[in-house]
Amino acid sequence: MRWCDDRDRQQIAALRRRFEQYRVAGLTDAPRSGHPRSINDDKVTEVINKTLPTKPANATHWSTTLMATAPD
Repeated sequence: MRWCDDRDRQQIAALRRRFEQYRVAGLTDAPRSGHPRSINDDKVTEVINKTLPTKPANATHWSTTLMATAPD
C-alpha cells in the first residue's frame, strides 16, 4: 500500500476492525456526534431521484438554490 499515507492506513485499519466485528453491517455509516441530521433518508432519496435523471431549465446542473426553488 505504497499509495496510502498514515491517515489512509488508520482508516483502512478501522474499517477492517469494524468488518471483523460486525461483518457487512459494520461498514454502514455509524452515528456521529454533533447536531442530528435535519433531513431523513426518505427525503435524501427523493432529492436524488428528482435530480439525477433531470436537468434544470436554463442550467447545466442542479445547485442547492435551484433544488430549493424547484416545484415539487
